[in-house]
Amino acid sequence: MLVCFKSIIVLFKGGENLTELVTTNSGFFPRPNYLIEAYKKVGGLQKEGMDDNVRNELENEISSARGEIIEIQEKADIDLITEGQLHWDDLLAYPATKIDGIELTGLIRYYNTNRFYRRPLVKSDLKADEIIRNEYKKTLQLTDKPVKPILPGPLTFCDLLENQHYKSDKEMMEQVIEIMIQEINALDNLGAKLIQLDEPFIATCEGTPDLEPISTINENIDIELQVQTYFGEIEEIYPELMDICDCVGLDLTGDNGNWSAIEQYGVDKNLNAGLITTKNTKLESKKTVEDKIDKILEKTSPEKLYITTNTALDFLPWKIMLKKIKFLGSDLNDR
Repeated sequence: MLVCFKSIIVLFKGGENLTELVTTNSGFFPRPNYLIEAYKKVGGLQKEGMDDNVRNELENEISSARGEIIEIQEKADIDLITEGQLHWDDLLAYPATKIDGIELTGLIRYYNTNRFYRRPLVKSDLKADEIIRNEYKKTLQLTDKPVKPILPGPLTFCDLLENQHYKSDKEMMEQVIEIMIQEINALDNLGAKLIQLDEPFIATCEGTPDLEPISTINENIDIELQVQTYFGEIEEIYPELMDICDCVGLDLTGDNGNWSAIEQYGVDKNLNAGLITTKNTKLESKKTVEDKIDKILEKTSPEKLYITTNTALDFLPWKIMLKKIKFLGSDLNDR
């Protein structure tokens, strides 16, 4: 039974099990117009060929936009916020600029979307001092709310890399895993309670993905590991994925196999329920979302149920994003 809906809330199921409800989002906010114009002037934030003064000016614009994104989430009473990833051109480009040994090339299609990304080529040994922790520290200074850091998962990252250096893709993967463990543990030291790894590869690959890299990462970190899947169904691999991480993210905006996975296997720990779509501009009805929450809780009792968007928000125009975030937060809380 759904007793109430408010910012970080407790739900009672069967009078015994408790599920904590937390509103959040999947990251990647659209850029405000002034930041779009700033990017147009410099052709994107890349590590090569940019004057320091120009870079500093762009960084100042990004900082202003980050503050605006955080304020939007705070006003909407979102429980677990993100910093917006406004400096990321795509899922790979920004992390790739922070890892030595990678060169970025031309644009190619990003899975089954109308997006493109710059193909990263691995040219030498992969090394990184830091990837997102400096941006995370800046975000913590702007809010008292908990902040969720986000990284590309190892499966997706290596799938989109082109190996031109290592003797095998396995060797490249091992180095990527080492870099990610180092970064996540550094985020842990800064106070992060969880890490979201974006893994669209799991739902889009042909055949059954090898989840060992995710398992290895989880075995070597202490914070909650959330694996966010999107762009498809993961019914067959869901139970294995649930076994090796703390939280699985599912697109539950439609009537798809992800619902069947929940009904058949339940939720051992936590669930990221993608109930707010970012793939169109239509605003969900409150009743539809609440009915889906009840449906989840009729079948299972996760420790935490994260109510979130099914994909990144930068698929949406700015004005529609504002409505979706308000709906996810304060509108759903107003009962």
